[in-house]
Amino acid sequence: MLTDDDGGMMKPLLQIEHAAINAIEYPGTRQICVVCEQPTERCEEDAIYTDAGHGPLCLDCYHKTDEYMTEMPEYLARAHNET
Repeated sequence: MLTDDDGGMMKPLLQIEHAAINAIEYPGTRQICVVCEQPTERCEEDAIYTDAGHGPLCLDCYHKTDEYMTEMPEYLARAHNET
């Protein structure tokens, strides 16, 4: 059972109410990219890290890493050969 600070029952919150609470408690549960310092749009369970452990990264910054630039052409070549 969820309770508020006064011990009473909490009502379910609308998404806009959650957003307002998160804005006040920033960074709250938001992950911030270690490169550009913008929200990653991800949580701990699906965070993006390089193989070397650098992160969390947003998708844009991950796409700029040497790791991605090396892996992506190999992936595309394998996908092309499978068709």
